[in-house]
Formats: sequence, C-alpha cells, structure tokens
Amino acid sequence: IKLEVTDDDGMTSIDSKTVEIIIGNIPPIADAGDDIITFEGNLVKLSAEGSSDPDGELVAYEWSENDIIFSVKKELEKSFSLGTHTITLKVEDNKGASSTDTIVVTISKKNLPPIADAGGDLTVSEGISVKFSGKDSTDIDGNITEYLWILPDGKQVKKSEFNASFPLGVYEIILNVTDDKGAVGMDTVTLTVEKSPSILEKLKSERGSEIKIILLTIVSLVCAAVIFIRAKNKRMY
Repeated sequence: IKLEVTDDDGMTSIDSKTVEIIIGNIPPIADAGDDIITFEGNLVKLSAEGSSDPDGELVAYEWSENDIIFSVKKELEKSFSLGTHTITLKVEDNKGASSTDTIVVTISKKNLPPIADAGGDLTVSEGISVKFSGKDSTDIDGNITEYLWILPDGKQVKKSEFNASFPLGVYEIILNVTDDKGAVGMDTVTLTVEKSPSILEKLKSERGSEIKIILLTIVSLVCAAVIFIRAKNKRMY
C-alpha cells in the first residue's frame, strides 16, 4: 500500500507498506441426504455423497445416533429397529474444520398384502344373473379399502359385490383388493355359462325321479299280488 503526501510548496513524499492477508479456512458443508421412510427388515442406505468443502477436501466422516458413532464410512447400508431414528453426519476437512447434518430414518412394520377371495368357480344356464362377491377377502394387518373387478370385456366394477349375466362361454373374472397401506391382492373366478335346457329336458329332469318311484311302486305291487295269488292257490289244493 503506497501513501503519497504533498505540502503547500508542491513537495511530495511517498511511503509504502506491505500488508499480508491470510484467508481463513471455510468449514465444510455436511449433507446426509433426505429423510428416509421404509419397512422393518429393509437395509437403509446412508450416503454423504452430497457433502463438500469450498476451499479444501473432506478427510473424515462420522455417522452417529444419540452421540454413539456407528460408522466412519462415506457410504454404508444399515438396518434399524422399528421406530424413528435421528441420524447425525459429521464431516471434517483437511484443515480441521467440521460441520454436521441430520436426517430422520423412520422404520415401519412391514405391511402384509390383503388376501383376495372372489368365491368359487360357477356354472350357470344362459340368461341367469350371477352374483359376484369379494366380501370374504381379508387383510391380516389392516383394512381393505378398495375392490376392483375386471370383466372379460375390460370393464371394471368398483364394488365388493355386483350382479351380471353373460352369454354362452367360459369367462375369467379378476378381483383386485387394496388395503389401507396400498398393498394389492388378487384372485380369479371362472364362470361357465351353458345353454339353457329345453322344456322337455326340464320335465325329464324334474319328473324323472317321480316316474322312477311310481314304476318301482307298481312293480312292487305286482310282485306282491303274484305272491298272494300263488299262496291262495296252494291253500285250495
């Protein structure tokens, strides 16, 4: 730095001084990532990849919970118990400065998917309306919040029960049930639609048993009559 002064006679004088400016160490920036929510039994990946140092380099990492260090790696995978865990990441640069960041790891109980029950396979005559029911579906650890039936023509029915009729043929009906945590269970039911029997066939079916009983009764009576007549004739002789 130079200083120049001038008096009223126009005489000047110059002096200079050297000033040394030492730039201080800027602390690093710790970045533990975003909060994590996962299920019990899943490994949680922890990463300090987003951490940085503006004027140097990072030389140390520490991961801890409740002031207990459990890792000194930059990245790791770890399992946690059920509940909420506050995890602290501490990073240190090559000049000894450090900083911290925290994330919250939430471990929830693993959700079991619901069990869909579309009922047993059905066989009906043409023109008969069929009732489909998914009310026997269950969810062990929650509640079923949605029923979705998928029909052979692609149409969907969002009810637990409904009635429908189909033309001749064999059809597969799909039932999807969703629980209150978003898990889905599936079941299918096969519907067979047969040709309706004719009036004569119906009569044969309905009256066949009655006719058999009548014929057996007549045969029994005839046999009894024959036995009676033979016995009577023997007494006469």
